[in-house]
Amino acid sequence: MDEISKNNNKKKNLKTKYANRGAKITTLFINWIRKIEKNFKLRKKFINAAKRVNENGEIPQYVMQKTINSNLSMRAISNELKEKGIYLSHHAIGDYAREHVLENENAKIERFPSPTEIISIELYEKIKEEVKKFYPIPQRWISKKLGVSRNAIERIAKKENTKEEYERKWPAREKISDETRNSIINDIKNTNLNMIQIADKYDISAGSVKKYAKEYVFKDEDKSYENRFPNDIYRLLGTLTHFCILDELTLYFQKYHKETFFAEPKIYPNNSKGGDGLILNDQKFLQNRLKDLNNTNDLSFLIHNIPAKSLNTQFDHIKAIQFDFTNDISDNNIIRKNFKYQRPDIMLYIVGIRWYPYDPLKPLPKDQSIIYHENIKVISHELFTDLIGLQGKAKEHFEQIIDLNDNVDIDTLTKIHEQNNIKWNNKIQLRRELKQKGLIKRSINEYFKIPPKYEQKKLF
Repeated sequence: MDEISKNNNKKKNLKTKYANRGAKITTLFINWIRKIEKNFKLRKKFINAAKRVNENGEIPQYVMQKTINSNLSMRAISNELKEKGIYLSHHAIGDYAREHVLENENAKIERFPSPTEIISIELYEKIKEEVKKFYPIPQRWISKKLGVSRNAIERIAKKENTKEEYERKWPAREKISDETRNSIINDIKNTNLNMIQIADKYDISAGSVKKYAKEYVFKDEDKSYENRFPNDIYRLLGTLTHFCILDELTLYFQKYHKETFFAEPKIYPNNSKGGDGLILNDQKFLQNRLKDLNNTNDLSFLIHNIPAKSLNTQFDHIKAIQFDFTNDISDNNIIRKNFKYQRPDIMLYIVGIRWYPYDPLKPLPKDQSIIYHENIKVISHELFTDLIGLQGKAKEHFEQIIDLNDNVDIDTLTKIHEQNNIKWNNKIQLRRELKQKGLIKRSINEYFKIPPKYEQKKLF
């Protein structure tokens, strides 16, 4: 087949592939015109114009041209279209590139190494130069300086440095002097600066500002904190990131594992919700994942210090696996989560969305409130994807959410969640599934045997 025929076929395929997308836009726009435009002549004129939207496949052709002839990332292409009044998600651009422009998945990864950015050879060398310095600047400063996400900086820094070098250059905790801390506390108490403005002023994370506000200024006074920071962008970011992750996992577990992912099921009497996500282990999902010898890493050994080949009945008592996603993997926050969720028959994985340590597993802090040490693990988001076997588009979408969270891109996270429009499985669906499987007769508590609130306080 000659080159002209190939191009013609490609264009034909593009029009077929995206015909429904253009039709959907057109139909919505026409219905809107019919509602708001009362003048018949003007309405007819606008409707005829609307019918020509994407008539010749202009949108996918634009994406094709940008994929082939530019260095723009999926996010940048999406933003350019947004400026023209067209919203096309990063997912659609990535799917289109893989199916109609690039030869295979490897070519797609080479063209779009992450959902949000392009790391050219030249840019990689600049990042490498920064992270190889004996006294480098903080990773977030490198991120701002070179216009690359901190996640990308972190990945390259770990690749180009030994563990010892990495931990010396970027300790897990921000080093903030007493003088700076007192200045931050003073700004929280005596100025109207918002959380991001204070963070930028002292070149620290918004999370650190929130930590000082909670621990040194307002302590347990939630209302006072909310009055001081009524538009807590950090809290909103966490909420939207959680929503997008729960959307993705709800679809993923059903499609790839035929398991039901329960989002925020309220199974604990002393909490308003039961962690971020939960799946039942009655079909030994956890054991099967840990014993999967096809994994690049021995997950059982890496996470639980038990070689996969030696794994027998160690986890047969586990009735469910619970996931909790957080930007804050400080010792205090881990202790709080353990206090809320630890159980002898539930495996709890606390997943760090923003991950600073070199290793993908963080040791538990030493605290007498932690009872079931073997049932609680703090893991990186990358190790989490290996643990559940996240792959293909689902993995791309998950990594995109992580990058958007790191970039504090609230607008895009909001649009992704709204576009997903996923109905979560909650406590009602959990009870129904347990009854269908014959695991309970009436109450969820028959399966989990969680003590009442007053007894649970005694337990801890």
